[in-house]
Amino acid sequence: MKNRVLTCIPAALIALSACGGPDTDERAAEVPPPTIEESAPRVPADGAAPVLPEEPAETSATPSNADCTVMSADGFCNVTFGMTETEVRDAYEGELIGDMTENTSCYYLRTGEDNYNVLFMIAEGTMQRIDIRDASVSSNAGAAVGMPLDEVEALYDTTSRTPNKYNADIEVLKVELGDGVFGIFEEGEDGTVRAWRYGVEPAVSYVEGCA
Repeated sequence: MKNRVLTCIPAALIALSACGGPDTDERAAEVPPPTIEESAPRVPADGAAPVLPEEPAETSATPSNADCTVMSADGFCNVTFGMTETEVRDAYEGELIGDMTENTSCYYLRTGEDNYNVLFMIAEGTMQRIDIRDASVSSNAGAAVGMPLDEVEALYDTTSRTPNKYNADIEVLKVELGDGVFGIFEEGEDGTVRAWRYGVEPAVSYVEGCA
């Protein structure tokens, strides 16, 4: 009789263990989420402010002159004033037409065989001026071809006007951009800007360009 009781006890324990396993696993899986107090950053014992994780700093993906629809005093479409012809070709996002065989001391690089809407002037070995006739390109101040000259003038702090060399009835607006860079806006007969350019002296003031 004693032998039968002793042999039943282990079997009963095994049965209880087998039945209790799943319940134990389920209770472990049902652990409640931490409360607001538990998840809040803990203040150090010395009373110092809690240290929070640093958020990644916002960075600019491209330089200020990389936008091929906006020109700044630095340059345009990755091209900056002072670059050599080789550097301009390497920096520009596309093919450029033109070379010094046109004029060894001053010549233009254009964005297409018959495209004269965006021109990079190479003078005395470096890029010194960018001419714009494309209405889709604006200055970083907001000026563009087709705008009234008065509106363009209001966008800049330091400006001056002179009569057009070939037509005294229309004017040329010159603006100071800093660091030796200037902007020149040519007025058309309708009172709006017909062309404009940014560059350094003396190249920016050449009325006939490289002619």
